[in-house]
Amino acid sequence: MINNNLILNVYEKKTLKSKISTQLLYGEKFSIIRKYKDCLKIKSSYDKYIGYISKKKYLTKMNPTHKVSVLKADLYSKPNKKFKLKKKYLFVHILR
Repeated sequence: MINNNLILNVYEKKTLKSKISTQLLYGEKFSIIRKYKDCLKIKSSYDKYIGYISKKKYLTKMNPTHKVSVLKADLYSKPNKKFKLKKKYLFVHILR
């Protein structure tokens, strides 16, 4: 499974009132060990950490709303089209 949220809290125990032990960032992979009524017991692929996440926060199906067709973006010095810079941000550097 892949985390589709920006940040997903991982708890020490099944209850969401327990301590937050770590967080999964967007795109981090994890496996589901066991399903409970309100939460899932997971194991992160990166550091093999075991904890619990809320079922409400985890999306099982994600419907894509946008498609990336160009791996570059325009840069602006201020939030206005008049302040467009000549430089472009290339996302290829991140993908390598």
